[in-house]
Amino acid sequence: MAVERSNLRWCTDGFEIGCDNGEKVRVAFALDCCDREVLGHVATTEGIKGEYVQDLMVTAVEYRFGPVTRLPQTIEWLSDNGSGYIARDTRSLAREMGLEPRTTPVQSPQRNGMAEAFVRTIKRDYARVSSIPDAWTVMESLPFGSSITIAFTRTRHSAIVRLVSSWPHVNRDNPVRSFGGNNRRR
Repeated sequence: MAVERSNLRWCTDGFEIGCDNGEKVRVAFALDCCDREVLGHVATTEGIKGEYVQDLMVTAVEYRFGPVTRLPQTIEWLSDNGSGYIARDTRSLAREMGLEPRTTPVQSPQRNGMAEAFVRTIKRDYARVSSIPDAWTVMESLPFGSSITIAFTRTRHSAIVRLVSSWPHVNRDNPVRSFGGNNRRR
């Protein structure tokens, strides 16, 4: 649902892209429900776990506000009821940061329509027309406008360390790509 100004409600969702070699990339993202800007995303060949959603929340907050310990105002964090979004640690971190977790009713994804529309657009305009030979290629070329180093394996995790440095309790050793939108801060 749209709101009248930025930083009142952020929505989040995820999707999967199948690669030609059989690998699957799972992506979760956050959007501002006013300006529809991508605030950040995570991509992994694993499922979207709670710790990855936590990385996404930190990424979105730092993208919009820089390295802060708490948001200047409460922002609604609208998601579906996926296990990574409703995990106790995820909801706890959200509240600690100043995000207010909200979930859509079960089996009512249309209540998160902006995020659902974004997923349809990415699948139509990116996944169906792009070369997707393997997970690495997909993660390198996701069309979200960032040039931050990829954290795809345990030996390549510099992006996580760089992005979540102000949140020491977030796990930095997971195989996930996490970064902000187009590197423009507000």
